Amino acid sequence: MENVKALVSKKFAPTFLKWINTLEELGYTSYYKVLNSKDYGIPQNRERIFVVSILNEHDIYHFPNPIPLEKRLKDVLEDDVDRKYFLSDKAIVGFLKHNENHEAKGTGFI
Repeated sequence: MENVKALVSKKFAPTFLKWINTLEELGYTSYYKVLNSKDYGIPQNRERIFVVSILNEHDIYHFPNPIPLEKRLKDVLEDDVDRKYFLSDKAIVGFLKHNENHEAKGTGFI
């Protein structure tokens, strides 16, 4: 299983651990760890929780060791992108206006 990192945060950990315990009652051993895609060759900083649950007896599971990041985002982006994937001027203006309103409240994106 893979999910958002917040699943193991203080707020959601009790539910997550209840789920892990339920799997254990069904005979599964679960291994879980927060991994970041940038540590596995993907030019993106994205942390996710990964869970591997194995039924019955088995060897201990070890998550893979990180590997060096050799690519940058520009290495995987396309050079020719269809205009339909661009934001319209109206969308950009709306985003900037929204951001201005939130900056005034101290909750802006930029």
